[in-house]
Amino acid sequence: NNIKTTALDNEETLIKFLKEEFAKQKNINFIKANAFKLPFKKNEFDLIFHNGLFIYFGKNDIIKMLREQERVAKKYIFFFVHNKNNKTLVKKFKTKSNKDKLYNIYFFSKDDIYNIILKSGIIYKSIKIFKFGSINDVFYQKKIKKIPNIFYPLRNKIVPFLYNFSAQKRTERIACLIEF
Repeated sequence: NNIKTTALDNEETLIKFLKEEFAKQKNINFIKANAFKLPFKKNEFDLIFHNGLFIYFGKNDIIKMLREQERVAKKYIFFFVHNKNNKTLVKKFKTKSNKDKLYNIYFFSKDDIYNIILKSGIIYKSIKIFKFGSINDVFYQKKIKKIPNIFYPLRNKIVPFLYNFSAQKRTERIACLIEF
C-alpha cells in the first residue's frame, strides 16, 4: 500500500520496543521526537493522530502542541481524550492514581475541547466531536459471551448509529476531528 506512517514518542525505550514489535512493517517510520517541536516540515502529513496524548498535559501545553500539530498537518488532526462527564471512570482513575501515577490524568468535556481549540488560534475548516467507547462496542465482536454475534456483519453501521443514543456520561472517551 502507499500509506506511510510515522510513529513518534519522546521515550527512546518505547521507540526501541515498537521498532522490534513492528519490524516487518516497512511502511512505518519510528522516531524519538518532542511533541512541542516536531522535526517535520509544514503540511508534511495528511493526518495527525494521537490517542490520550493530551490527558497528561495542562491546557497551555496542549495549546502549544496543537499549534505544532497544525503546522505539520495538511488536512486533519484526530485525537481521543478521556471523558470528564463519565463520573464512574473519573472516580476509578482517581482511586487507581493513588497507587499508580499513570492514572493521574486530565479529563475533558466537549466544551473543554472546543475552548482549547479556539484559544489555540489554529485556522480550521470544521471541528467534529464524537462519543467513543461504550457498551455498544460489544457489537464489534464476532462472539458475545461465546455466542455468535448476528449483528457482526452490520457492525460498522449499527455501532455508530447506537452512539447517537448513548449518554455522554456513559462513554469513555471523546474523539475530535479537526479539518483544515
